[in-house]
Amino acid sequence: MDEIAIGLGLLVAGAVIVFVGWPWWAARKNFQAELRPENRPLRNAQDETLANRHEAVLNALRDLDFDHAVGKVTAEDCGLLRQTLLVEAANIIAQLDSKRAAAETELDTYIEVDRSAVHPPQPVSNGSCPACGRVARPGAFYCTACGTRLPLTYLSAGKM
Repeated sequence: MDEIAIGLGLLVAGAVIVFVGWPWWAARKNFQAELRPENRPLRNAQDETLANRHEAVLNALRDLDFDHAVGKVTAEDCGLLRQTLLVEAANIIAQLDSKRAAAETELDTYIEVDRSAVHPPQPVSNGSCPACGRVARPGAFYCTACGTRLPLTYLSAGKM
C-alpha cells in the first residue's frame, strides 16, 4: 500500500513539474528560433513590403504552374507570365540582399567599435633601438642593451 501511494505521489509530482515547466520550455524554444538569421524580423516597413511582395510573387508562380498543369493557361501564356514573375522575384531578392548586406556592414562597424572599446590597441615595438641600433625583442618597451625607450606602433584591436 505504501509503495502504491509513493508511486502515485511521484507520478502526480512529475505531472505538476511538466505542467508548470511547459510554458518556460516552449518560450525558450521560440526564443532560440528567433535568434536564427532567417527568422530575424525585418528592420522597417519598406523591407516588410518587399518581403510581402516577394511572397506574393512566389504564390503567383505556384498558382500559374498549377493553372498550366490543369490546362487553364496555354504553354505560350505560361512561359511569358512565368518569365515576368521570375524577373520580378529576382529584382525583389536583389533589393532584399542589398539591404541585408548594408545592415551586415553596419553591424560589423558597431562590433568593431565595441571591440575596440573593450580591447584597446596594444603597443608593439617596431624592431630596432634608435640609440644603439640593436634589434629589440617583439613587444619590448626598452632596449635590453642600452635601456633606451623604444618607439611603439599600435595595432588595431583584433587585427594584425
